[in-house]
Amino acid sequence: MTVSYDKATDDTKKFSSDIAKDVTNKAVNKVTERVTQSQTTKIIETFEETEKQSFDNKNGQGHVSGVYEWVEKVYLAQVFNLGRHMLLDIMVPEPGASLLAAATIPPAGQKLPVPPDPLGTILLDAVTQQPILDSEGHKQLDIPLTPDQLDYDNKDSSYFYGKWIAKYQVTGVDPKPSGITVSKAIADDASNYKRNDVQFSDNIKLDDGYKAATLSMSVAFRPRDDGGDQAVLFVQVGQKQYNFVASASTAPNVVTTSVIGDRNRIGNVNSITSDRKQLNGEEGSIGVTVMSVFTDEATLDIEVECEPTDALFARWQLQVYDKIVAAWQKLQSDYEAQMSSLRMQQATVGPLGAAHPSANRLTERIELKRSCIAIMDNANETVRGVAPNVAMQDSPDPNAPDKKSPYLPILPEPMLSLAQQLGTAVRWFEQAFEWENIAYVSYPYFWGRRQTWIQRLNLKNDDPLFVNFIQAGYARVVIPVRLGFECAVHFYLHTGLPWLGGDLPPIGDKTQNPLYLDIAEEIKALTGGGEKNEKEVPIGDPWEYVLPTTLIKLRKDDALPEWHRVGVDAKEDEKNYPSDQPGGTWLWRDGPPK
Repeated sequence: MTVSYDKATDDTKKFSSDIAKDVTNKAVNKVTERVTQSQTTKIIETFEETEKQSFDNKNGQGHVSGVYEWVEKVYLAQVFNLGRHMLLDIMVPEPGASLLAAATIPPAGQKLPVPPDPLGTILLDAVTQQPILDSEGHKQLDIPLTPDQLDYDNKDSSYFYGKWIAKYQVTGVDPKPSGITVSKAIADDASNYKRNDVQFSDNIKLDDGYKAATLSMSVAFRPRDDGGDQAVLFVQVGQKQYNFVASASTAPNVVTTSVIGDRNRIGNVNSITSDRKQLNGEEGSIGVTVMSVFTDEATLDIEVECEPTDALFARWQLQVYDKIVAAWQKLQSDYEAQMSSLRMQQATVGPLGAAHPSANRLTERIELKRSCIAIMDNANETVRGVAPNVAMQDSPDPNAPDKKSPYLPILPEPMLSLAQQLGTAVRWFEQAFEWENIAYVSYPYFWGRRQTWIQRLNLKNDDPLFVNFIQAGYARVVIPVRLGFECAVHFYLHTGLPWLGGDLPPIGDKTQNPLYLDIAEEIKALTGGGEKNEKEVPIGDPWEYVLPTTLIKLRKDDALPEWHRVGVDAKEDEKNYPSDQPGGTWLWRDGPPK
């Protein structure tokens, strides 16, 4: 029985050592990969080197050579047996949930950028008519804005283009197209033609995007001497025809007829202005044809009032829409840049910011500790940080009826009636369990709430173990009970009463009340020095693992180093590792063995 028992004990110790080696090797590989990735990121960045490096061997007697070598950090790992302990095995859901929530809260005084409203109509609640917000607090888009929706006439319309220009601070927008007037002056005389009458044709060029709306015309023509009142001027503009005669009584188209003296020729000049006539919406150009009877010479002054075409309005709407979109994109990009800057700040500060791995391990233990205390006490209020489980208040009480305080600034102060009472409970949870020796393992994200999956999977941090903790959906925590507190913890778990139902043990009362913990022993335990009642027994041999560093050493010669372990006695010892913390610094010496 004795032989069998000893053999089983040895197997257990060896198995524990193998597990520890495997865990540390995996951790080393993760850290090594992380450091390598970090170095790769730095290589991608661009730097401007302004310093000069050189070897100065002007006064030397021979060649100078050196070797750059990367410095690695070598650790020794050892498994220790701390003796038999009572253990509590607790499952903690989403151990990093509080850190995730705290990371979303901006620091005091920090103003978050305001996102621009969606480009279109906003989705409203059917009952309250208030905007519906998404998970990030942004207004949700209902109907996207399109160019054809822009209204240019009705200022009361929700799609009036001026409202969108003002909303997104758009600049450089051309005014909406308006009507224009195109004029054409034509003059000719009969001497240019064999028939001795005026006859010619021409075109009135219309601006692109405009159509002819109305026409007005002023004509002046001189009848021939042999024609008298029989002189007629025929003018056709587009599909409209006009007849101008010398006599007002026989010309229903004539508005005014006046006869003025011609200073250069003998005879009468008829000056006639037509009413404004509606055209047929011609585009591009309008043909003008003039013929006459018994007419010696004629002049025409034609004015065409043009209106914008639908195509011109559509093109203008598209141009305005493009400027609105560009302005919105600028506001959106500015918002995203500001949020990206805040995220970069959060990556270096705050609960999820960059920190030393040892600091992250401490944060993990504190979060697990808080959840485990709530589970053991069956009350979240115990570690919620609100009354009645806190012993601090503002002085004087800001909730006083008069809301006035003669003491400024208002500072926190202890609540004397609760300070010692709550302190007793704090001492119990801090001293009854060896929180510095807890062991835990994280389980995947999918054991947590589904709505947090994306947030957890998008987390980035240089510490892969910390990312694993934050992403965890559950964590298993094993908590050792401090030696001497086993009965008290049993009593507490069954009754909910700490300290065996009594008061806090008095100072130095270790003999009468074994629950008293000397503060020196507590400090030793928290700083890794171990407690007086615990004996660390090494299991198996220590093993070595290496982590890279960013340090580089320049050797004074080109001889490649051979590293040898040197103990505190200055003697080389390659095989016999210390089974306990060495009494001095373990050194390395380069060069061949002695």
